[in-house]
Amino acid sequence: MKKIFLGVMALSLALVACKKDEDAPTKSELLTNGSSKTWAISKFFYGGQDITDAIDSCSFDDNFVFRSDFTFEVNEGETKCDSEDPQISESGVWALIENDTKIVQISDGITDTATVLRLTEGNLDIESVDDGITNEIRFVKK
Repeated sequence: MKKIFLGVMALSLALVACKKDEDAPTKSELLTNGSSKTWAISKFFYGGQDITDAIDSCSFDDNFVFRSDFTFEVNEGETKCDSEDPQISESGVWALIENDTKIVQISDGITDTATVLRLTEGNLDIESVDDGITNEIRFVKK
């Protein structure tokens, strides 16, 4: 009887563990929270150097919004770096590609691709190469 009980317990634990894996959010769900999610820059690395302190503080309240309908926008937030800038400075479409390891954004006919280094409920880290220089941007959920 004890062996049957232990066997049933082990099977129950295995089924519960499998259920958790099935319910894990997809990368798209992590990026959009199932509808939309707002991200803000927390760190910026240029060529391996942390240049966060050199970035204008007005950039840190910008809202990067990703929606589950595969659209995105960059909203200037409360503090604009240039008062003449539109509130929505960029908008377009996005997609995760290459087994969710890269994100592509298309805006105004320009395509940008970045490698997704980390994507969790509260963090998004991406890396791109521009003119031979590697940039890493770290975002946090707002």
